Amino acid sequence: MLFLLTPTPPTHTEQQIMSDCNRKDFTEQIKEEITPDTQKSYTQQASEQFSGATDRLKATITPESQKSTQQAAFDTVRGERDDIKAHPEGEGQGLLEKAKNALGLGTGKTN
Repeated sequence: MLFLLTPTPPTHTEQQIMSDCNRKDFTEQIKEEITPDTQKSYTQQASEQFSGATDRLKATITPESQKSTQQAAFDTVRGERDDIKAHPEGEGQGLLEKAKNALGLGTGKTN
C-alpha cells in the first residue's frame, strides 16, 4: 500500500506587517500590547519596555521624510496614544490641535 504524503496547509497563518528598517515590527508590537502583563515574565516585560523606548527614540530622531507611509502613520497614532496616557485629564494636545498651532490657526496653548 502506498501513501502519498502531501503537505497540509498551515492551520494558522501569520502575516507580518513590516515596519521600517531597524524599527520594531508592527506585528510584534501589537502582540505585546494585547498580551496581558500577568502572562509575561518580569524579564519579558522589561525587554518590551526597553525595546519600546528604543523604538520611540528612533521614531523621534528619524525625519518624517525618511519614514515609509505606514511607519509615519504608526508613529503618529502611537504618539497620540502616548499623549493620552500622559495626560488622562485631556490637557494634552491632540494631533489636530498641534497642527493648527504650528500653522498659527490654533489657540496657541502649549503644554
